[in-house]
Amino acid sequence: MAVTIKTQLFQELVIALKTASDIQTVERFNPIPTDLDSSVAPIAYIFESTPEIRETNNRFARGVLELDIMVFIELQSKDKDTGNLTFLDLADSIEGQIHNILLGPGHNNLRGLALKVIERSVEKVIPNDIWGILVYTVEITYQHLMGDAFNK
Repeated sequence: MAVTIKTQLFQELVIALKTASDIQTVERFNPIPTDLDSSVAPIAYIFESTPEIRETNNRFARGVLELDIMVFIELQSKDKDTGNLTFLDLADSIEGQIHNILLGPGHNNLRGLALKVIERSVEKVIPNDIWGILVYTVEITYQHLMGDAFNK
């Protein structure tokens, strides 16, 4: 089965985020109920937070995606080197790792699939007494041939 450029972009983003040393699990969001206890934390989910904006440019169709990378972090996470880390310290570390993966020296624009990557916002939320959530919002522009979503 052929894979669209957009799907390839998401696959590359998952692969890239798996290189972050503080993130244990990375998945593209699946719209079915998920038991966070069944995955190893910190857990990153990637999903489209707003409708995709479509643009045309001569022979190319461009998509502008606003993505949320939501990282679920247990409020008392154990680190093998330093012991207990606070949620905020670990969230700051993960935020820096995501920044470096997407925009730091040596980044490859997700194997050349992303035309542009822009950081939009970062937020830390503590919705309950078990989990804290780092919400990292990024805008990614990609393109494929007009009328052919499977080829660049």
